[in-house]
Amino acid sequence: MIAKTYTRKSCEGSIRVVVNRDDNGRFCSIQIYPPAKENNCGYSWAFAVQDLLTFSLKRAEGQRELKLIHKAVSNQICNAMPPNEHHCKSCSDAIGQVIKKEFLND
Repeated sequence: MIAKTYTRKSCEGSIRVVVNRDDNGRFCSIQIYPPAKENNCGYSWAFAVQDLLTFSLKRAEGQRELKLIHKAVSNQICNAMPPNEHHCKSCSDAIGQVIKKEFLND
């Protein structure tokens, strides 16, 4: 198993997104770790999103479907998000950046 971890600044610390691939480089799963450990809602949200994304990304057929998945999670705005080096607008936007980097050949 090959795991690549991305860390992005968020309003309550940092969000971590891990992309897991098998030894042949095929996508296996995505894991999302929200910024605040005491935020139970954040954890349940992250686990639901990671399961939905893993399901969707495993079944995506081609760049068109991958772009639709990317579009669904990107460009959402959180008013509490501080300025950051990756220009993330929200936690879901940070996840979208990872999807773009890992899956889209733009």
